[in-house]
Amino acid sequence: MHKFFRDCEPTDPRAVARSDDRLREAIQQTPKLLDCFVAALLAAMILAPSAAFAADAAHGKVVFETCAACHSDKPDAIGPSLRGVYGRKAGSLQDFRYSNAMLRAGFVWSEENLRAYLKDPQAKVKGNRMPFAGLSNPKDINDVIAYLKDYK
Repeated sequence: MHKFFRDCEPTDPRAVARSDDRLREAIQQTPKLLDCFVAALLAAMILAPSAAFAADAAHGKVVFETCAACHSDKPDAIGPSLRGVYGRKAGSLQDFRYSNAMLRAGFVWSEENLRAYLKDPQAKVKGNRMPFAGLSNPKDINDVIAYLKDYK
C-alpha cells in the first residue's frame, strides 16, 4: 500500500485528515520535483551532445582520404586543394578553374556550409561539377569538418 494511505482507515476521520495532509504535501512538492527534473533533463541535453558527438579529427583524416584522391595539392588535381578551406570563400583559389555555380556560391566555408555541402553537394551548390553524392553518416561529416579546421 502507498505510504500516503498506509494509516488510512475509512472510518477514522483523523486518518483521513492525515492522508489528506500527506496528499496535499505531495501535491505541493510536485512543482519543485518537476523543476528539478526539467533542470536535470536540460542539463543532460546540453552536455550530452558535446560528449557523445565530439568530433574526431583523426577519424576525419581517415574519411578525408577518399576526398584526397581528387583534392590534392598537385597542380593537375581534379578538385581544388582543401588545405585551408575552413574559413575560405567558396570558389576563391586562384589556381583552380571552378564551375560557374561554385564561383557564384557566395559563401565562406563555415561549419554550417561544410556540413550541408558534405551531406549533399548538389543541394548546397546546384550545378557544381563535383561527382560525389555526399557523406551519409553525420559523425563522418563532423569528423571531416574537425579535420579540415586544422588542415592548413
